[in-house]
Amino acid sequence: MATLITRIKVSDVTGLKSTEFQPHPGETVLVMVQELTRNLGLPDVDGRGQPIAYSARRESDGQSLAASEFVADVLNEHDNVFIEPDINAG
Repeated sequence: MATLITRIKVSDVTGLKSTEFQPHPGETVLVMVQELTRNLGLPDVDGRGQPIAYSARRESDGQSLAASEFVADVLNEHDNVFIEPDINAG
């Protein structure tokens, strides 16, 4: 059974945009990140017009959250989460 998470604190990696968010415990991290990028008004494309993919990182331990994980399995009440662009070097 999924744990009820009533609130988490979320910010972009700069800390300039932040919000409180109530995720649905049965949703995946991917769905949560998609909702949060819209809520925070983060850009969909970079300066060259290339799509930007985002991921979530838990502040308490710096752990990146896998897109396929369920929110209830990886987050606890009042966790702080950073939404950050995926960086692909190469």
